[in-house]
Amino acid sequence: MEVEAAALELIELCYDAALAPAQWLPFMARLAQSMGARSALLREVNYDTGEVGLFQTVGYDPAYVAAYREHFVHVDYFAPALARAPLGVAMRGNQVVPWEIQRKTEYYNDYSLPQSIRHAMGIILDRSDGYHLLFALQREARQGDYDEEDLQLIRLIAPHMTRAVKIHRQMSGVAAQNRWAMSALDRLRLGVILLDEQGKPLFINQAAEHLTRGRSGLVAGRTGLALPSAAETARLRRLIADAAMFATGRGGTAGGCLRVGAAPGSQAALQFHVIPLSRNRSEQPWERSLPGGCVAVFVSAPGRSRLPWGRVAAMHGLTRAEARLGSMLAAGISLEEAAEALSVSVQTVRSQLKSVFAKTGVTRQAELVALLLSDMLSDQADDPAGFAQ
Repeated sequence: MEVEAAALELIELCYDAALAPAQWLPFMARLAQSMGARSALLREVNYDTGEVGLFQTVGYDPAYVAAYREHFVHVDYFAPALARAPLGVAMRGNQVVPWEIQRKTEYYNDYSLPQSIRHAMGIILDRSDGYHLLFALQREARQGDYDEEDLQLIRLIAPHMTRAVKIHRQMSGVAAQNRWAMSALDRLRLGVILLDEQGKPLFINQAAEHLTRGRSGLVAGRTGLALPSAAETARLRRLIADAAMFATGRGGTAGGCLRVGAAPGSQAALQFHVIPLSRNRSEQPWERSLPGGCVAVFVSAPGRSRLPWGRVAAMHGLTRAEARLGSMLAAGISLEEAAEALSVSVQTVRSQLKSVFAKTGVTRQAELVALLLSDMLSDQADDPAGFAQ
């Protein structure tokens, strides 16, 4: 019963560490104390290349951590057994490598002995990309080797340690995806505001922040987005509410566009494209970092910020002329303005637009703009440098 009670306490600490990386060392220290160990380590090694990744320790001199990385990883006599060991199985050092062999090695005499390490127990918790993640405990000679009760405690904890490591890594991956995706959006010249289903801002990139701090009249407050005109604010919030309903499968519309006149004292009109982050995008990293029902609002001065036409062409199989047209339309430029900028007739632009509709599977200009902008969000998640042009 004492072993089971100790295991329950340690298992709880183990899952605390999975959710909060700073708790790994306290967990390791508590486990070492429960096992009567002088030290503990969590170490990731590629035994084929001798490269050492993560290396956290309790009760270790940092100089020996550095020495292992630089040299002793190459003469570690436990390496062959650890490279083949099944996951989650506790192994005592004397069983893996007989003491008569250990005591004659450079590793023992120049690494373990100076640290007063005589007995060891280890578990391989995970394997990934050639690396083996080892948790190990060490004892001095006077403390004696690990007995059956010690092994019983480790057997109870080991499966939970393995799960905790996987949870930790998954959460770390999610956090990293969130950071680089948001960082990539921050580098866009196009303003991007991500809202929850209540219309409250979750993220505002630098371009959008510039607009909210300037004389555009756009305000991103705790209750949502607002414009100088109450009527324009109501129209924008209706678009956002409809998009949020669509994103959660409760009806609504698949995005919309709003162009507002220049506010008193401002320098330009503003173009808003409201895009739902719908359920069919929930398998992208966005679902992991943002709640369901989110809405993206792209905001810019019409014609100033355009999507890179080369990426638009590659994503949808468009010609150069078709992609440039799509990029212009997404920037709020009218067909007539696009024709003039491209030095072609309006009829030619309309013909190109029909071809773009056919290739992208949309039937209206608003749907095309929504598609191109929502594709940009997905593409940012897959390729964070892709739109930093």
